[in-house]
Amino acid sequence: MKTLPLLALPWLALTARAAVIITSGGLNTPIPDDTDTGLVHSLAVTDSFSVGSVSVSLNLSVPGGDYGWTGDLYAYLQHGAGLSVLLNRLGRTDGAPLGYGDNQAINVSFTDGAANGDIHNYRLNVTGSDVIPLTGPLTGAWQPDGRATDPALSLTADPRTALLGQFNGLDSAGTWTLFLADLSGGGRLQLDSWGVELGAFSPVPEPAAIGCAVGVALLGFAAWRRPRR
Repeated sequence: MKTLPLLALPWLALTARAAVIITSGGLNTPIPDDTDTGLVHSLAVTDSFSVGSVSVSLNLSVPGGDYGWTGDLYAYLQHGAGLSVLLNRLGRTDGAPLGYGDNQAINVSFTDGAANGDIHNYRLNVTGSDVIPLTGPLTGAWQPDGRATDPALSLTADPRTALLGQFNGLDSAGTWTLFLADLSGGGRLQLDSWGVELGAFSPVPEPAAIGCAVGVALLGFAAWRRPRR
């Protein structure tokens, strides 16, 4: 059986992607209440490639017999020179300076293009109104809060300049650090687990490059098919 020559497949390398998924496992660690000291946890990535996409999973719960407000939370992910704000006083506006008062677990993932939209205003998506509270855990895929604003001043109208795209182009290898803080007194939540999924940067070939690759491939294929004399 003849084997298709490798010369005929040069463009396939342009679409190759790598991915790394790394998770914390069970942590069940309380987030200190009413302090910006916060809770820090890091994950180490050994694979080295240029980052093209980042997804984050985050699982928080309310310890038994306690309570904790989602509007108290501030969280970011940091790696090298990149920083993305995942949570920044959810629901905080001029008229609601304490943010949302939902006493619920958070089991979500973050990607910049998530269909649920900006997690800062999650009630609008889930209940249809900023004033209607949740009746169960906050779940699903969301876009990061992204507001690189002092949490004491953060508002819905602030620009979202610290999304997960901040990591694109960085080397994946190294430490990925999650910071979590509860910035208002009364109640607390705990970090159960978290993780990151990293996709490798995959350049999109220019049309001229595609045409050249296809042309070379066809020539190689023709030579392969030509009968021997």
